[in-house]
Amino acid sequence: MRKLAATASLALLLLGCENSFREEAVWEGVSTSGWVEQLQDDDVEKRRKAAEVLGELGPTEADLTVRPLADALKDTDAHVRLMALKSLEKLAPKASKVQPAVGRAMNDKNKIIARQAMTTYKAIEMAKPSALNNN
Repeated sequence: MRKLAATASLALLLLGCENSFREEAVWEGVSTSGWVEQLQDDDVEKRRKAAEVLGELGPTEADLTVRPLADALKDTDAHVRLMALKSLEKLAPKASKVQPAVGRAMNDKNKIIARQAMTTYKAIEMAKPSALNNN
């Protein structure tokens, strides 16, 4: 019985530490953390590029990218906000925790951003498990 309990405990520990055992993704020679840092750079072009790339890194990096992308919805540059929304749309299954920030972006003065926020919000909503499907 002790062996079973020890094995179960080890399995749970390993599952909980899954992200600790893998390296961050790299895009154009820059790690996920590097792109997250660039999302806060003073250079608007770097922020724009980072907002786009963070969505391309995919759902495996979402634990590191979703919150910074949601924070970027407050950026002073409209293009950064737009790219952050498009990236969050790509990460929709992992972005439910930032759905309120996306909802607030629907009130953006820029109509293009407001429309994209609606699209992103719907994508996040559709990615949620449905009670009707027993998920």
